[in-house]
Amino acid sequence: MSSAVGRSVLTVSLVVVTIVFGLDRLLEVTWPDGSVWPVRLVLLLCAVVIAGIAYHRWSVGDSRAPQPIAAMVTALVGGASLASTVTSAPDGQIYGSGLLAAVSVVGLTFAVAVLNLQAREDR
Repeated sequence: MSSAVGRSVLTVSLVVVTIVFGLDRLLEVTWPDGSVWPVRLVLLLCAVVIAGIAYHRWSVGDSRAPQPIAAMVTALVGGASLASTVTSAPDGQIYGSGLLAAVSVVGLTFAVAVLNLQAREDR
């Protein structure tokens, strides 16, 4: 995957996660019947994509460099937090815990920011 495509995929995944968090937690949108599970699945897919790209960039680069390690760790923690809060949510809700959802968004945002900065430096 080229660097530009990887950055675009990371950015789109993060935008999806952030928009759903904003709609659900900040604007308190009521989700229509039948839309909760697809939204949850999309969130899980976005978390897996971000964590997968972070892990890949760490595994093919210098494994002792601090930026890829920080991005990988925060992406894995953010993704695991998102998976935990999404899968433990009661019926009709996207997130089980608002605090855990916020931790996941912050972790994934930090990971994407570090990965994008590192990609810029590598050019």
